[in-house]
Amino acid sequence: MEIVSLLLVSGVVQLFSLGACAPHKNALHPNLKDIITDIEKYNNSINNEYFVEDVQDLADGGCPDAFFCKVYHILKNHTHFSSEHKIVKNLEMFINSQNCEEKPKANENPVKKPITELLQFLKKCSQHRNTHG
Repeated sequence: MEIVSLLLVSGVVQLFSLGACAPHKNALHPNLKDIITDIEKYNNSINNEYFVEDVQDLADGGCPDAFFCKVYHILKNHTHFSSEHKIVKNLEMFINSQNCEEKPKANENPVKKPITELLQFLKKCSQHRNTHG
């Protein structure tokens, strides 16, 4: 009887310890969460006629702060977006706590990709940052 009780208590303790290690929804950065939601809605309505600088190297490099800064400057200065666009506003609020250069260095001959690809990288990096900190 004591062994059964000990096994039950041990199992309950392990369940609680696993729950403590799991990421909590409250830990999500609210601006990144909004960006993820907005991109899902926005990508359905935009077509591939807008092209911007490719940011895949930064996205594949672990989504550093420089990625979010670069995307912010690209979108803020794009004719289809503005500093008043919801995605741009949320990015601006997020990067306020980051270490961003005033204006990221532009490539001399940048590779151009559809803006929908940039938004997908932004979504991926936002999800990555929210789950891995």
